[in-house]
Amino acid sequence: MDVIRDPQTLPGKCWIPLPLTDFEEDFNSGLYRVTEMPSFNGHGTARSVARLFGALARGEEIDGVRLISQTLRDDAITEAWDQTDALGMPCRMSRGGFMLRNDALAPYNRNPRSFGHPGLGGM
Repeated sequence: MDVIRDPQTLPGKCWIPLPLTDFEEDFNSGLYRVTEMPSFNGHGTARSVARLFGALARGEEIDGVRLISQTLRDDAITEAWDQTDALGMPCRMSRGGFMLRNDALAPYNRNPRSFGHPGLGGM
């Protein structure tokens, strides 16, 4: 059984809300986009995600709204762990819950404190 579909596995427990078809998950379907999964199904265009992460990285505001405090920004770039995740992928995470630069998965640049996400799905 696929590890994502098995509710006895950690990935299966994490992905329970994912609306799976008989064939595979469709991250571009309307069903996926309206399913409530607050920890992992944010959607945005490349431009909007770049704008968000750019403001987070610089500690700036977007449209007059400060997104995070300096303390959270510091946590966003401070490594909390560097391990293999539940899906068997190498993963570095910050104290603020952000994925940090990872040579094995997605090297954003040469700064080990860079944070972001390689994304998933897309059209």
